[in-house]
Amino acid sequence: MKKRILVVATLLALLTTPVFAGDKYGALAYSSGDGAWGWWADANDQASASRNALAKCQEHGSGCKVVLEFWNTCAAFAVGQGGYGWAHSPDENAAQSSAVQYCSQHGTDCEVKVWACTSR
Repeated sequence: MKKRILVVATLLALLTTPVFAGDKYGALAYSSGDGAWGWWADANDQASASRNALAKCQEHGSGCKVVLEFWNTCAAFAVGQGGYGWAHSPDENAAQSSAVQYCSQHGTDCEVKVWACTSR
C-alpha cells in the first residue's frame, strides 16, 4: 500500500511540474503614440516578462502595449511609415533583419525599435 501511494504521489508531482522548467521568457512592449519601448528577458514565466516589459515601456511613455512574447530565443520589433513587423530567431541579427523585412512588406523606412534575447 505504501509503495502504491509513493508511486501515485510521484506521478502527480511529474504531471504538475512544467516539462521545461528551465525555459526563459521575454517580451517586447511599444507605444505607437510616442515611440516609447521596453523589454524584459529571462523571466521564469511569460506573465512576468510581459508585465515587466510593459512597466519599462511606461517609464518612458504612455499607451504602451506588449507587441511580442517569446521564450528561449531572440525577438525584434521594427516600425516604419505605414507598417510594422516582428520576428524571432535564435540569432539576434536574424531576428532584427527579419523584423525589418516583414515591416518593409507593409511600410517604408523600417527600423528596429526594440529587441531582446533570453539566455537560453
